[in-house]
Amino acid sequence: MLARQAAALVALRWRLFLRAWTFKKTVGSAVVFLFYATLVIFLSGLATVGLYALAAHGLNKADSPAAWLALMDIPAGLFLLLWLWGLLMELQRSDLLDFKKFMHLPVSPGMIHGINFTASLAGPLALGSVPPVLGLLAGLAHRHGWGGVAPSAAVAAGFIVMLEAWAHYFRGWMALVMEDKRKRQLVLALLPLLFVLLAQLPSVLSHLLREGLDPEDTARLMAGGAGWWFERAHAVVPLGWASLGLRAAADGNTAGVLAVVAMQGLATALGLALGLRSTLAYYAGEASNGKAARKTAATPEAPDALPVTLRPVPGLSAQTAALTRAFFHSSLRHPSIRIQLVMPVCVGALLFAMYQSGAYGDLGDGRAWMPTVLIVWPFLNFAVPLLNVFGADGDGFRGLMLLPAPRRDFLLAKHLAFLPFMAGLSGLFCLAGALLAGGGAAMLALSLVNVAYLYLGFCAVSCWTSVLLPFRMGRNLMRAKGNRTAFSLTGLVSLAVTGALFTPTGLLLNGHARGLGFASALAVSAALAAAAGLAYRWCLVRAGDLLHARETAVLEALLRRDEE
Repeated sequence: MLARQAAALVALRWRLFLRAWTFKKTVGSAVVFLFYATLVIFLSGLATVGLYALAAHGLNKADSPAAWLALMDIPAGLFLLLWLWGLLMELQRSDLLDFKKFMHLPVSPGMIHGINFTASLAGPLALGSVPPVLGLLAGLAHRHGWGGVAPSAAVAAGFIVMLEAWAHYFRGWMALVMEDKRKRQLVLALLPLLFVLLAQLPSVLSHLLREGLDPEDTARLMAGGAGWWFERAHAVVPLGWASLGLRAAADGNTAGVLAVVAMQGLATALGLALGLRSTLAYYAGEASNGKAARKTAATPEAPDALPVTLRPVPGLSAQTAALTRAFFHSSLRHPSIRIQLVMPVCVGALLFAMYQSGAYGDLGDGRAWMPTVLIVWPFLNFAVPLLNVFGADGDGFRGLMLLPAPRRDFLLAKHLAFLPFMAGLSGLFCLAGALLAGGGAAMLALSLVNVAYLYLGFCAVSCWTSVLLPFRMGRNLMRAKGNRTAFSLTGLVSLAVTGALFTPTGLLLNGHARGLGFASALAVSAALAAAAGLAYRWCLVRAGDLLHARETAVLEALLRRDEE
């Protein structure tokens, strides 16, 4: 009975998926799939060769059981690092079957939860891990014989499924946490720092290893009492079970392999049970039974004060000024915009501190590359919101459609509303680059002119991407609301635009740091800014006409809350 219900639900989901599929999605998905498939195949191939060499030849250096386990911790740690990246990239779960659509049907919640978990195993990380695992198994077979391949494969599969089960539970639990406004803001504040810390973890570990003990001292510790405790830690900490099970399989210890697989199975079952419990609690409404949000009384303005949207902006018509002020205050209240204003400063300070401590080794003369890197950072931070200016409007875009205003004014007002954020952040980073690199006022002036060129260039591209590739962005930007294909394409476009626009900037700033005359560099930068301004004006008019023709399609994309 349960098998027939599961088959019917999967068939229904497949039929809905096909009905929602369009030619536009086919083309966009093909581009995104080819890009990510190439990246995954390349990285997976490198990992396969590396893990085979580690198992077949690197284990020759392991002169003790503790050293053997330490070497096998390398592939487990690599998978754990990529697993954490995937967990942070999609902090809240996106299920194949939505629970709330099946709450009134006589179907088993556990079955739906199992189908969603099984579908989550077909992600890029799990599929891309198959060749490296096969390479690791082939290396172990080359060294210890083919008799331990099947037990080793069971241990590796159990490790992957165990981590995916707990990721499934964690994402469901985070859906409950994110219901609380204060907790959601705390998560949004900590998430960028977690990304940076995770990205810098390999550099920190390599730096600590370089500054730590000599290899001979480490080998003596592993052969002594420290090695004994290291082995016992693998039996206690779940993340060390994979290395322990592979060691048991290599030694032909069937009982040890069964014990490890059993512990992994129990941990997987516990993660799935907790995940089902948190999911049922979420959809049963327990998340909405918390304390009501405190209502803050609005501070009355002075009787003679004009509404903010009626206050003029120098150089703009009353209509464009009203739109600009409305968009600016809407963006200012957006949680993700606030986070993106703080994140580059915190992350930049962290990276600079690590650079000063020597964690990245010798990167050459900082005077040449530091100003360019500091200018790139704010634009990378705001790239996706800037290339999808209507994404956070959602239902509010319906009100824009009713305004009797030229559609190019919408795009112009959006770009002017983003200007204070980008100008303030870029100005701070330009000042930091001029001071840290020792370029003085000349480098600061040159950097500011290049910021104008870069912003106008980004806005010119934004005119087209905001109309042709719109997608809904949630308040927390944790999940791609709506069309994931458009989200991925916008990310690829942002990388391409960043690379194309920053190439002249990098050449000019590096050239000035290495002796290029200030007048020549400034003249070229001013010419680039003027060309970008003319291109933006041309794009603004044409994209405004295109927006008038496509505003219904843009609204449909912004109202699409879930990808069918």
